[in-house]
Amino acid sequence: MTRQGEGDRRSARESAQNLVRATGGGLLIGLPLLFTQEVWYHGFV
Repeated sequence: MTRQGEGDRRSARESAQNLVRATGGGLLIGLPLLFTQEVWYHGFV
């Protein structure tokens, strides 16, 4: 039973790492696009 518990912990840790990586990747792509749109909007107004 301890082996399954260790596997669950490892799975939760890997899930947390994957969530952080996905969030970082989304920010890496999303923030420059948002900033570009914001600058373009201010240029047109």
